[in-house]
Amino acid sequence: MPDVVKPFRILSTREEPDGGQGVDFEVTKAEYIDELHTKTIKMTTYISVPSGENIDTYLFNYLSKGGWL
Repeated sequence: MPDVVKPFRILSTREEPDGGQGVDFEVTKAEYIDELHTKTIKMTTYISVPSGENIDTYLFNYLSKGGWL
């Protein structure tokens, strides 16, 4: 993944028994309601990233498919 501002924040990582990486992260999504209101949703969760995968790229693709980005 190129050097860009990431729409998520990695809180911690740890190696899993199968060689993958366990990642705690948070992502925030803002939705424009009208001129005076914005709705903001924050998710903090854990995901297993398979061995050999780039964590940033994996999270970006995962969150894109889920409609967070």
